[in-house]
Amino acid sequence: MWPHGIVPYYIDLDTYTTGYSRWSIKQAVSAGLQYLQSVSCIKFIELSKLDSVTLALIGHRHAVRVYNGPGCWSHSGCSGCHLRRNRNTTQTLSLSSSCANDEIVQHEFGHVLGVTHEHTRTDSHLHIGVNYSLVSDPTAFYRKIHPEFVNFAPYDLSSIQHYQTPAIVTRRPEDAWLKAGMGKLTHYDEWNINSAYCSAGCDRSYCMNDGYVTGSGGRCRCKCPEGLTGSRCETTTTGNQYGCGGVVYLTGHTPSYFLRTPNYPSNYKSRLRCVWLVKAPRGKIIHSSIEYMDIPATSSGCKHSVEIRDRLVGQVARENCGNAILTVSPLKAHQILLSLF
Repeated sequence: MWPHGIVPYYIDLDTYTTGYSRWSIKQAVSAGLQYLQSVSCIKFIELSKLDSVTLALIGHRHAVRVYNGPGCWSHSGCSGCHLRRNRNTTQTLSLSSSCANDEIVQHEFGHVLGVTHEHTRTDSHLHIGVNYSLVSDPTAFYRKIHPEFVNFAPYDLSSIQHYQTPAIVTRRPEDAWLKAGMGKLTHYDEWNINSAYCSAGCDRSYCMNDGYVTGSGGRCRCKCPEGLTGSRCETTTTGNQYGCGGVVYLTGHTPSYFLRTPNYPSNYKSRLRCVWLVKAPRGKIIHSSIEYMDIPATSSGCKHSVEIRDRLVGQVARENCGNAILTVSPLKAHQILLSLF
């Protein structure tokens, strides 16, 4: 863990051979880290060199050296933080010219913060299988226990820390498309980082419905998945003001519920957005299906669509349109988020 959530770094530009490669790596690092800062309390401080005076003012003497190495890789966590505080330590982060990409920068600096590969979590076998005949380095997929960094969030197939490779097979065939979304920072990636660095003194159990608590700005607050809001993420962004949306509770007395668009069977208004959160008691499984849908599809995709988040309410799901009947296979989930937009 980095002291005070401050990560000093400097880019060793002398290791990049062209003016363009120097410019592109600086742009990628700047953009990638700026976004990481915007969703957490982490502070990345760029140094022109390993400056002992500046490091002393920061409060610790550890820094990251970004250089043009063989590929994209990083050490995990602050590798020198266990040493004496009055001793300068530098750890390396390799970003070759081909790694000049915002998401790659976020992936590697995620490792710097201590975040590990999602597919090496001890619960990964519940979500994925690995075809080792397609793997050159099997150790990259071994499940590991990482005592220095706790995974606070549920397993996320879309995580920026998840490998995207044909060797990975999802346990549910219909989840295979989620692999296409790997490589971007997700709500659950932000949850892990904020819980590790930005929630001291906060009650991590306070937030509901996959919201997470963060202490950014000196006070505890909940960061909600897209589509949810409220001080505890307890409600949807659209209530009944548009004649749709809201929280639906399924119980033994009301085990089913039919959702309809406003004005059904007539058309709903253009630019309408409806969000429903459907909840059942823990231990129960929600079955869902679309019995009738008539949402025009275009050659480039969906102009309007229905999205059913049946795995994690904060995980972006496939957009559905057209007029096909859709059945969502049951999952061991007691809540789903359904959006019409």
